[in-house]
Amino acid sequence: MRSMWIRNTSRYPDAEVNRLVAFAGQGIDMTNVCVNVRNGELAGGAYNGVPEISNAPERAEYLITLRIGTGRETWPLGPVNYHFKSPDEVGPRNRFPFYQCNDWREWLVKLAAHESCHIKQFREGATCSEIECEKFSLAVLERFRGASGDPIRIHSDEPPISIRARRAGWGDDALSRRRPDPRPEPERGAASDQMAFF
Repeated sequence: MRSMWIRNTSRYPDAEVNRLVAFAGQGIDMTNVCVNVRNGELAGGAYNGVPEISNAPERAEYLITLRIGTGRETWPLGPVNYHFKSPDEVGPRNRFPFYQCNDWREWLVKLAAHESCHIKQFREGATCSEIECEKFSLAVLERFRGASGDPIRIHSDEPPISIRARRAGWGDDALSRRRPDPRPEPERGAASDQMAFF
């Protein structure tokens, strides 16, 4: 019995993607979780159940989708918060921590940890807390940097990617250029409508 399926259709090597996703999910029960890693605008989602239209194996109980970039990103990303807002773009009521990801690997670790935390919340029947998942993901990112020997870098003066993306006119058209999954989609039963997005 497999504990987790990782389906990588991104431009990055399977072995590296698998290692990073596994690192991000350490300490969380990832049994029967299908993780899809794709190209596309930086975003992710965790599903409490598996949607009817999914490439997840029949035994999968949960689904995570991770989009790790279009290839046009300029790294580092940040400092930004959960909403991709820089410190200058938020008011005093912002409760989300700011972070910086120095490359796609750090983004994948942070995003996978965030969505894995939602799986933990689903399993425990807890309320989905984006702030809890963000704090968890930043702790995992810090641990990853320590394990890989990379220093935790100070935020750069370069504008965050959300500002650069608007200036460059990046839009949703980048999503249409991702590689389609060649595997047929199995028929599935109805899934829970509860899901968490990053």
